[in-house]
Amino acid sequence: MTPIGHAAVSVLAGQASRRLPLWALVLGGVLPDADYAFFPFDFFMSIHRVVTHNLAFAFGAALLAAGVARREKGWAALAAFAGVVLHCLADSVMDSNAANGIGVALFWPFSGWMFSPFNLAPEVGRLERLPDLWTMLQRSAWALKWEAPVWLLAGWLWFRRWKVPVSREGETHARGMV
Repeated sequence: MTPIGHAAVSVLAGQASRRLPLWALVLGGVLPDADYAFFPFDFFMSIHRVVTHNLAFAFGAALLAAGVARREKGWAALAAFAGVVLHCLADSVMDSNAANGIGVALFWPFSGWMFSPFNLAPEVGRLERLPDLWTMLQRSAWALKWEAPVWLLAGWLWFRRWKVPVSREGETHARGMV
């Protein structure tokens, strides 16, 4: 799943609870793909979906969100943790990157076992390096047709959430200032 897909899933999950800060849920939802900063290096294929796609990383993201949050420390921590877990679950069932096994190393660093209850992605052989960008896009096209509706729904809900309400007197107020 793309980072946009993970952000969209987080936005949709945020609709279930207004207590969880959406910023922390989305941050947790995309943070596991921060390891793409190491994409140009040869070791990238051995760490992706391992070092940042596990429960230990989820706890770290929760601590980060609690440290950044001012008023909502506990809720921000819970939201960031939930975002990382959602990311891991999505990658465990839609995995087309078989470089280090199908799924995610959910219990890393204690175990390298790759968790995947089932895989919806077409099987891609074990790769030593990521292919060129064009080949990656061609292989990902099947996933984009499933992700696009999620993007659209999440985008609509996101913009609807920030719609400025109009008071009865006809005055507009910024959200939360009414």
